[in-house]
Amino acid sequence: MATSPVQKFTCFRDAYCSYRRCRPEEFEGKVFLSTLQPFRLLAALPFYLFHRRLFAMDLETIRAVGRASRRQEVNTILEEFHNYNRLDRSRRRGMFKIRTSGTRLMSLFLRFEPMVSPPTVENPLAGVKHLTNTQVFTLPVNSGNPLRKVRQVLTGLASGRDLSALLLEADLNRDEFLNGLSTHAADNPGFSWLHRLITSESRLTEAQSEISELQRTIASQSRELARLKDTIQVADSV
Repeated sequence: MATSPVQKFTCFRDAYCSYRRCRPEEFEGKVFLSTLQPFRLLAALPFYLFHRRLFAMDLETIRAVGRASRRQEVNTILEEFHNYNRLDRSRRRGMFKIRTSGTRLMSLFLRFEPMVSPPTVENPLAGVKHLTNTQVFTLPVNSGNPLRKVRQVLTGLASGRDLSALLLEADLNRDEFLNGLSTHAADNPGFSWLHRLITSESRLTEAQSEISELQRTIASQSRELARLKDTIQVADSV
């Protein structure tokens, strides 16, 4: 007796929701709870129910994996998630590991991989005639890969290296790096978090500089006020 073919879906989320009979908006929560280490579930529940923002990175990662249709995409996403976990020094994520398990998330994807069929991409050269190999494949000179450079810097940061030195090696300035993080944030979990972190640190540095300048101004005005008081006291005593 012939078996019916497995229904195919264009992404992991659709395959998971169809099999589990859940709504797409329930996908992140269900996957999050199922990819926690079982013995950490009870400890994670209060945080998840009342302070869900603490798991923003986990949920962003699950969301990105949900859009994926190829194992290579998931590997890239989870590599970035691993780098993020190395950067985050909090006890909850680091010491107690109350977070999504990348290993369990990959295992879950692999279970549904047979149900996922990547969308067909049309060949942009189909129907094009009378083009030589040189005409088709020639790229602009010095055409860099901004995303590759951003990943290069991110990998260096995860190893504890200095951002300024990494930007110099990647031939990026700070604005270009931040723009790269922002541009690719939707498909790269951790990019938006790192963008917020760097911009927050920049604002903090600017605020500290302004505070220092204000303190110098106040000190100068205090000295001037003390001098005027001395002058007035001398004038009154004459």
